[in-house]
Amino acid sequence: MKKSSVYVIVAIALIASLSLGMMDYETESLWHLLTSDGGNIIFILIATIFFSLFGIGLVLTTKALLKVNK
Repeated sequence: MKKSSVYVIVAIALIASLSLGMMDYETESLWHLLTSDGGNIIFILIATIFFSLFGIGLVLTTKALLKVNK
């Protein structure tokens, strides 16, 4: 897997975790999400790691299945 594709997956994962954090009914804005509580930053970090690992696993699985079917 190329390094640039990993960066794209991590960027998409970060956007997904920020979007998930913004869905909280107590969050007023992105600035409020990032500065109001330390737990929000930890959640964003954990969610980004989870989504990144999920995306990388999905890409690697797809590549392996395409290689087997060739």
